[in-house]
Amino acid sequence: MKKSLRIKYISLSCFLSGFLCLFFLCSSLAATYDPFNPENRNHPILADLKEKILPLLKQASPEASCSLIGNNYSLSCKLLPQKFMIHAINKTGEIAKEAHAQVGPSARGLIIQMTIYDPQFFGQAQIIYPWERKDPYWTTLLDYYPLNENATLHTWISYGVLTDPEMINTIKNIIRQEAAVYKQPVDQ
Repeated sequence: MKKSLRIKYISLSCFLSGFLCLFFLCSSLAATYDPFNPENRNHPILADLKEKILPLLKQASPEASCSLIGNNYSLSCKLLPQKFMIHAINKTGEIAKEAHAQVGPSARGLIIQMTIYDPQFFGQAQIIYPWERKDPYWTTLLDYYPLNENATLHTWISYGVLTDPEMINTIKNIIRQEAAVYKQPVDQ
């Protein structure tokens, strides 16, 4: 009886010590790699893009806005946004029975979202970019621009069916040019 109790005690202590080692190993790895750490994602390109894109949007409508979000690691620009009721479509193509409210660009509108991410976070997903997605009421262009080994600029440009195509191309060129200015060569 005492021998089986000692075996249970030893196996329980081995399990707990293994669990604690795994816990400390995982917490030390998590501390060294955090793709959402705002310190790793704060990049001056977003402020420069805001300065260049906002005047262009203001020409189309004085109510246009651009704002830096979350310690300057995300930029949101809106031109004539509108609230839509949308039935979500899941990955299998099934359409949700209940509609939800979502803000999108009006027929002449434009919504731009730009965020700095750690390139290690996306990995092979970057192969699919650039990508054009047809949503129910607007089209979204998705793209990414590598800046250095620690930062990648991801862009989502959503526009309506009557949005000026020249303005969309001008904005894409501004983003492309600014990304080229900030792109730093990676030592190999």
